[in-house]
Amino acid sequence: MYVDIKHYRKVFKGTFSGRVADLRRMLRAASAKVDELTFGRIARIGFDGLTPFQQECVKEAVCHQADYYARNGVENGGAIRSYRALDVSVWYDRLGNSRAEAEGFSQMGFVWLERSGLTARSV
Repeated sequence: MYVDIKHYRKVFKGTFSGRVADLRRMLRAASAKVDELTFGRIARIGFDGLTPFQQECVKEAVCHQADYYARNGVENGGAIRSYRALDVSVWYDRLGNSRAEAEGFSQMGFVWLERSGLTARSV
């Protein structure tokens, strides 16, 4: 995980207030999603191999993604496509075509991740 619970709560001031185990799972999933969007670069060079600016960008991205998962769920990319129970229906259609939306990633988190320079296809 690129962010610990203390950073999420004290520095980022995240919105999730549930069980510690659930928060740890969301931070782990958010870190894995960051690895996916950065083509595994962080895992290859190590978090300590990033510049301080890149480290801060990655931490912000992970925290925003954890909040995204808290709101939308971790499974299925965090987005509800269709759900029906009795006479209640929920439909979430991804409007727009940004890479973040296509990847099931927080818009603000992706802004921070792009600032790091780690999302470019070739570096």
